[in-house]
Amino acid sequence: MKEATDADQKWAPQLRKLKADDDLVVSAEDWADAGKDTEGVRRAGQDYLDSLPQPPKDGSPKANADWWKGLDPEQQAAWTALQPNTVGGLDGLPATARDEANRIVLDEKRGQYQTELNGIPKPPANEWTWITAGMFPSKVHTDEWMEWDKKDDAFGAHQMNTHAEGSGPQATTGAEGHSEYWNKGTTALKNQALVVVGEYGDVTAPW
Repeated sequence: MKEATDADQKWAPQLRKLKADDDLVVSAEDWADAGKDTEGVRRAGQDYLDSLPQPPKDGSPKANADWWKGLDPEQQAAWTALQPNTVGGLDGLPATARDEANRIVLDEKRGQYQTELNGIPKPPANEWTWITAGMFPSKVHTDEWMEWDKKDDAFGAHQMNTHAEGSGPQATTGAEGHSEYWNKGTTALKNQALVVVGEYGDVTAPW
């Protein structure tokens, strides 16, 4: 119990400070590392959380709200830092508390996915070349591009569409390269959001 409490007192305030500082520039790698570190803190602090009042199982919004109000500020902060998924998913809690918890989850997921995305080999600049086959020249992929394509397939990821989709108010725009995958209004951002919330069946595949 003491070790778990010490872990929470040591790491949870630092984690909250990191996520609450609007002026701090945090890279995708930082968020991915924070997510990994936080998992360790959450495991170490599980005994501490178990000692706190627990959220009602399948509770109504009122029951959830009463549970939250019964926690002191440090206990609320511990739940937010160590179990943001739980806090963010409970109807009846203050919008600010759920927003903070969900931002922690989304930032960590974004860091994780962006780091994985950055690890995908970028295509070579010289994708095409011309060869003479018979009477006419033919446009074919370069050997360098073909080798990259094999590595890309070996990455094993499920591909999602990043091109423009739809029309009217629901239309989304295309992304030009990895750096635009998180831009507001893009198909790439929409599909990544669907992955985060578990709506895999609604993710659109490339053309």
